[in-house]
Amino acid sequence: MEHSIIDFIMNNDEETCKKVQADIKYKKISEKRYEIYLQLYEMLTKEQKEFFDKFEDLEIDELCRSTEIYFKEGVKVGIRLVAESMFQ
Repeated sequence: MEHSIIDFIMNNDEETCKKVQADIKYKKISEKRYEIYLQLYEMLTKEQKEFFDKFEDLEIDELCRSTEIYFKEGVKVGIRLVAESMFQ
């Protein structure tokens, strides 16, 4: 479903991004993750760092893609729920 309204909502929702970044639990988790990341990264050799960077890039790509799919499928379920509720 290229160029759908769902894509538009997902890719242009700055308010949700602001809410996520303002969330206290999110901030704590993010800060702790980054702290551990720095500690781990410092333990690695140059070759291990290159390999880890590739892994990290793929991990981020996978997370972004799965988040996008979950969002789109959730919107579709919500729309079906509303549609069924209106006509029953």
